[in-house]
Formats: sequence, C-alpha cells, structure tokens
Amino acid sequence: MPIQPIDYFLAAWFTLAALSTAYVGWDQYRNNPEPVVMKWGFILVTLYMGPFGLLLYVLADKEPSPGEHERFIQPSGSRVSVPRFIAWRATRQGSSSPRCSRRSSDCPCGSI
Repeated sequence: MPIQPIDYFLAAWFTLAALSTAYVGWDQYRNNPEPVVMKWGFILVTLYMGPFGLLLYVLADKEPSPGEHERFIQPSGSRVSVPRFIAWRATRQGSSSPRCSRRSSDCPCGSI
C-alpha cells in the first residue's frame, strides 16, 4: 500500500505532540511549584492535544519571567469584589443599606 499524504501529517503531528509533551514535562518538574496532580494534568492535556496543549500551557501556566511566580498568581487589585459592588450600587441608588437596593419608603425587607 502506498504512503498517503495523511500519513505524513500524522507522523508530523505525533512528533510535535511528543516534543510538546517532553517540553511541558521537563518544565513542570524543573521549575514549577504546583502540586503533582497539576503537573500530571498539564502533561496529559499536552499529550492529548499536541502543540495546541503546549500553547495552552504557555498561555495559562507559564510565569512571565523566572522567579515571579508568586506575583504572577496574585489576584490583581483592580478587580472589585461582589459585596463591595453591591454596596456601591446600593449607595448609588439612594439606599442606606447594602443588603437592599430599594429606597426606604418602599422597602419590605425591613433592613433600612
């Protein structure tokens, strides 16, 4: 049986998948402080997805530069928490209580 073009594509894909998985495994166990289950999770995802798994790993889990992992995973200060947003919205609507968004004259909840 002659070799079909799909055979070349599959050989290239499996080679790229093996190289991507090898890089992710090497990087996970060399300089990543995550739990072991996360390390194996990224390795298996890369094994299944090939180069797309490597792209996902680089975009989702790689720190910007060495030694900045703690700063990289900290939540940013620009996000507003839900309770603070509700309190802000309540004060903008004229309510004195963050639990109730209605004005005091028509508030049935009794929180004002």
